[in-house]
Amino acid sequence: MARVFLSIGSNLGDRIKNCSRALELLGGSGVVEVVRRSSFYETEPWGRPHQPPFINCAAEIETDLSPALLLKVLKATEREVGRTASERWGPREIDIDIIFYGDRIH
Repeated sequence: MARVFLSIGSNLGDRIKNCSRALELLGGSGVVEVVRRSSFYETEPWGRPHQPPFINCAAEIETDLSPALLLKVLKATEREVGRTASERWGPREIDIDIIFYGDRIH
């Protein structure tokens, strides 16, 4: 099992609900175990400042998936939560990023 850290954020709709739903979906996927998550915290947007603030959290997960397959699961989770195509650094219903994947460097 790989130990992976994710960054999860939302700045559209019910931001806490969106982040919580993403964690629920990941935990129920059968291929990811959510070990723990941080508290939710609010941050200012980056890249494009004229948009609502984000609610963020970090999560530690364990998985046997490769980084590429995990990314597919994360993108599917984003779609399930309601993410739609948007501009780079623009507002979004949910954003899930891989911060660390074991000891891999890319």
